[in-house]
Formats: sequence, C-alpha cells, structure tokens
Amino acid sequence: MATLTAEERDFLTAQLEKSRAEFLDAIAGLPSPQWSFRPSADVWSVQEIADHVVVVEQRIFKMIQKTLREPAQPEKAAEVAGKEKK
Repeated sequence: MATLTAEERDFLTAQLEKSRAEFLDAIAGLPSPQWSFRPSADVWSVQEIADHVVVVEQRIFKMIQKTLREPAQPEKAAEVAGKEKK
C-alpha cells in the first residue's frame, strides 16, 4: 500500500495553508458595500463567492481525510495513470 511520506504530507499541508492565507488576504478589509456588491442579478457578490469557497473547501477537506484513512486501491491505478505529474 502506497502512502504519503511525511515530506509529501508536509508539502501538501503547507500548500493548503498558503492558499487559504492568500484567499483571506484577498478579501480582508473589503468595505461592506464592496463585500456585498452584485454587478448584476446573475453575478455573485464577493461575499457569496467567499461563502461558496468555504463550503466547498470543507467538503473537499472531508473527502481528503476520508480518502487518506482508507487503504490504497491498486486496482484503480489504471484510471489515474499519468496524472501523478499533474
């Protein structure tokens, strides 16, 4: 069973923390009118986008945690062949 090394896990954790910090920096200090502004009825506000990102991030994080608890599935190797580099 292939598992992540400590270095790989540390790298991935650092990348997640970095992207979260960049996201929070991008929206920090927005005035209320800009936070809730919708340029048109069919376009989300910054607040709606931020809420969506948080919800999706939580779902993905739970999926990642579940996947990391499960044993590797060698029979699925063909499905992901060549994707390791991506």
